[in-house]
Amino acid sequence: MEWVIYSVAASIIAAIIGHANHFLQLHGAMLVLVRSIFALLIIAPFIAFFEWPTHLSFYLYMLAGIISIFIGDIIFFDAARRLGGRLASIFLPVKIYVAFVVWCVVDQVYLASLFDNPLVTAGILACLATFGVAMANIRHCDTAWPALKEVFPVGVAFALADVFIKTGLEGTDITQTPFILAFMVSAIHIPLVYWFIKHRKIESNLWAHLLTDDGIGLTKKHLVLGGILVGGLGILATYFISTAIVLSPNPGYVSALLLLSIVWLSMYNRLRGFDDRASLREIALLLLSAVGLILLVS
Repeated sequence: MEWVIYSVAASIIAAIIGHANHFLQLHGAMLVLVRSIFALLIIAPFIAFFEWPTHLSFYLYMLAGIISIFIGDIIFFDAARRLGGRLASIFLPVKIYVAFVVWCVVDQVYLASLFDNPLVTAGILACLATFGVAMANIRHCDTAWPALKEVFPVGVAFALADVFIKTGLEGTDITQTPFILAFMVSAIHIPLVYWFIKHRKIESNLWAHLLTDDGIGLTKKHLVLGGILVGGLGILATYFISTAIVLSPNPGYVSALLLLSIVWLSMYNRLRGFDDRASLREIALLLLSAVGLILLVS
């Protein structure tokens, strides 16, 4: 059950990263760029000491996963900037079930094992039904439903990334390859973000608005401190999540435990007296369905 420990640790880091941009107020593209640059600077001095895999399939799966992460990151960080970390994090239930279903398709042996026990199968279907009820009830929350529609593609993108990464990392030395993945994510995201910004045709005199909505821009100190924070935490998040994914029977289980990030953010907001307007009742239903799924298949 090592994957549980790694997943819980990743949920804490995910909560911090998700809420950080509520204060940094960087646009999604700029935050990914800053995070990638500083993560690359942090990990680059150590990358030569790792033993890189020699089989091509590892790099193809990692590339597919990295592109999926890039798409999800851009959407998520923009949502977190506008909505706050906990409300933006409601994409996580989507990620759970997409990853769960896709892995069932990929691993037929695993799928067959689920149906060996009809009671377990019934329980899984009940959890999926509860998930659907919670999704429908979110429609009655004026704030949460638009947020869910906005971050739904994030869940799909991150779920596919988990499947690609699990497939590519299996059979490798997971004490090293997650850090290699973190390096690759940062190195590849930098040109991808540059391409994204370039094709938005943002004029040079509008770059301040790319940094912040009010056009004031960021001081160098603000940008450096934010970059070190999200860059360092990004490396740790990649390590914990990818390790948990490899060790777990299904990447959807890791996504389920990442729902704890909503709990951490909710506790933080309540302690600070913040109100991010998310419907806790529907979020609780999503959380219960995810927990039930894990209990049934563990």
